[in-house]
Amino acid sequence: MNQILKQIDKNFSSLISDLQSLIHQPSVSAKNEGIRECAKLTAKIMKKAGIPSQILSLKGIAPVVFGEVKSRKNPNKTILFYNHYDVQPVEPFSLWENDPFSGKIIGNKIFGRGSSDDKGELVTRIFAVKSFLDAFGDVPCNIKFVIEGEEETGSANIEKYLRKYKKKFSCDGVIWEFGYVDSKNRPIIGLGMKGLLYVELSAKEAKRDAHSSLAVLIKNPAWRLVEAIKTLRDNNGKILIKDWYKEVQPFSKTDLKIISSEPFDENSFKTEYGIKDFVGGKNGLDAKKALVGAPTCNIAGFVSGYTESGAKTVLPATAVAKIDFRL
Repeated sequence: MNQILKQIDKNFSSLISDLQSLIHQPSVSAKNEGIRECAKLTAKIMKKAGIPSQILSLKGIAPVVFGEVKSRKNPNKTILFYNHYDVQPVEPFSLWENDPFSGKIIGNKIFGRGSSDDKGELVTRIFAVKSFLDAFGDVPCNIKFVIEGEEETGSANIEKYLRKYKKKFSCDGVIWEFGYVDSKNRPIIGLGMKGLLYVELSAKEAKRDAHSSLAVLIKNPAWRLVEAIKTLRDNNGKILIKDWYKEVQPFSKTDLKIISSEPFDENSFKTEYGIKDFVGGKNGLDAKKALVGAPTCNIAGFVSGYTESGAKTVLPATAVAKIDFRL
């Protein structure tokens, strides 16, 4: 282990440099911005670290970067790392104190889109493998990387790659894209994740925007969406859609034991986000159970009419709401 740690220290400045170069490269999958360029850069960083890599492409789909290091000592077992090189949109810019693609270092933190999710995680894994190779010239087992470019938009096409490259991607186990530490700074091994349903609702009442004085005659699509969205959940966060909870599995005794033992500092959490209380007045074990297993209905965005600074008396013709459900 000491040999590995020495190599990590030795390679640390290179790790930071490569992470910053990835952050510098925009890769916003929602806008198809810089996707192929980032895939090429990712493959280049892997090759530099001693990990043979290639870019897999399917027509009209973001490329997947594949890497593989074969073990001489244990060639019969394979671990696959799943990661993604795409990131979320950076808007609104006004909330950023630094350029979102700068990778600027302030104190002991790197700031920029993807510095955590998921370019930071990806680079640390690449350099973990590099450190093993530098220290021993080998890895404990075969290691594969599958790095996609559509995770932030729902991984709509990953199944196509899995089907085409089933043999190439075969492995004994998969380590998912990220990891956390708890409030006691202990690494967490996740046992599962909530699923995601993302929908966009739109309403249109007129062929163009109008003056707001005409609101007595022309219906406002924003009100229509507000009224529709209000039927989805109550003020305590309970989802009102029929049969929504029908297949939600109750916690087992083992589940409850694990959840109960996991540290969760409510006050620190509230302070971090600047909130006074939790949805529905949850606290203690109920708050932890909800965090792990309760479904959600969240308005991720709502756009209609004039949204810039100042005033404009407009009656919008359209309204759009983006909603994500955690299942």
